[in-house]
Amino acid sequence: MICLTALLLCSSAKAQEAPVASISKYDTAIRAEAGKIGWDWRLLASIIYHESNFKADLVNKKGAFGLMQFMPVTMKKYGIDHNSTVEEQLAAGCKLLVYIDRNLPESIADSLERRNFVLACYNGGIGHVLKARTK
Repeated sequence: MICLTALLLCSSAKAQEAPVASISKYDTAIRAEAGKIGWDWRLLASIIYHESNFKADLVNKKGAFGLMQFMPVTMKKYGIDHNSTVEEQLAAGCKLLVYIDRNLPESIADSLERRNFVLACYNGGIGHVLKARTK
């Protein structure tokens, strides 16, 4: 599961002002894509660290690929393949995060709670999370 501490750190005003040393060789690209969706880049970097340890060509035993570990069906939906650049992978990952956010119920109105739901859905699937919410 994505580190809740990272979420809390990234959401605090002080954390957004504090300088951060380099996290990965992809920091510049991560910052650019995170900025496009209004996310703190360190939160996006924490997802990538958790998913792939910043290995852009990683393929896991279930077939998930890349920095953000897209399954083959999701790769196809977002237009990436094993030849996709880091920037293309990040753009696809951010599009997926935005898709998840847009498909969450409006009743999840608090921005921090909504971000938590986006992270849970990224990790477990939006259908599973929404189904669990109704039980």
